[in-house]
Amino acid sequence: MCRIFGHFDAEATPHELKSVAALQRHGGPDAQTQAAGAGWALGNNRLAIMDLDGGDQPYRLGEDIVAVFNGEIYNHQELRDRLSAKGHRFADTCDGSVIPALYAEYGMRFPEQLDGMYSVALVDLRDEPTLVLAADDVGMKPLYYHWEASSRHLYFSSELPALLSFRNVAARPWDAGLDAYLATRTPFGEQTMFEGISVLPPAATARVTLSAGLHITRREVTRPVGTPADEAEATQQVRDRLRDEVHRLTLADVPVATITSGGLDSSLVTALAAEKVRDLHTFNIAYRGTWPSDERAFAREVAERCGTRYHQIELDPASFPSLLSDVVWHLGQPNADPITLSTYALFASVRDAGASRSPSPETRPTSCSAATTASGRR
Repeated sequence: MCRIFGHFDAEATPHELKSVAALQRHGGPDAQTQAAGAGWALGNNRLAIMDLDGGDQPYRLGEDIVAVFNGEIYNHQELRDRLSAKGHRFADTCDGSVIPALYAEYGMRFPEQLDGMYSVALVDLRDEPTLVLAADDVGMKPLYYHWEASSRHLYFSSELPALLSFRNVAARPWDAGLDAYLATRTPFGEQTMFEGISVLPPAATARVTLSAGLHITRREVTRPVGTPADEAEATQQVRDRLRDEVHRLTLADVPVATITSGGLDSSLVTALAAEKVRDLHTFNIAYRGTWPSDERAFAREVAERCGTRYHQIELDPASFPSLLSDVVWHLGQPNADPITLSTYALFASVRDAGASRSPSPETRPTSCSAATTASGRR
């Protein structure tokens, strides 16, 4: 994943911005770039997935529209063709490069044109300076922000630890969140476990101006689906929709992998991805020792049937205490779901395999003490 950050109608020193970028570098190791002006700044940590030689952020349209982006836009080629017909020109084929032109054409409604998972931050310097933040329909790419109503200062970032590194963003616990955490093991909703820090809700667009302050609107999400005539047609519709969605997720200029637990859903996704990707890698996580419901045999069977390169990640539960400090730091706020430790270790191994670009398809036992994920989707 990439990471984005910035501020509006506020102050941050170049050192602060570098600190924020450094704290999110694990999510975007390929480039760290910034743009700044009077009272505003936008920054990006890039993980290159599409158009590896292009995709330089921040994206610009002239000197007045500047944007940074985290995520993936599935319909970017369609949008590029539409915008090119209107006279816009693009320096590369990276998906996010369409955002400034899209905003120029559609204004605050530009997120309605996007099909994908994303968080976007854009500064419009025409007329009154304006900051626009946008989140995808289901909130796949979080964007945390601190809004100070009295001073009308706004700071934002993709991760909580990075946001807290701004000197004007205080790390004060939100006491009321303790009830939610104890009841559910994780905070829910827009409020984080820190007072004054929220996450932009799904399908939301925020607009910040010097005169009007912060205003957040929610888009109506509609997904038209035809009414099937019978069960067989309904089954075919689901199969076709799932195949389309999985296939477009495989579009990348880097190797693609799936996580295969051996269960029905991940096995189906793996089978559909294998239709599109010639050298698909699959990863399964298991634990040393004897465990009930060990599914590694099923995961290997799926890999063999689909012709993928299988990686068995075997964790030693004794290593879990050593992972706690890193996992807690990356989460940024309390989350007591034990799967977070396994997920962290699993994707560290995926990252390591992607970094080598020539991973062995054989079983690879590991303690998985590496820290970050760099080979997942942006």
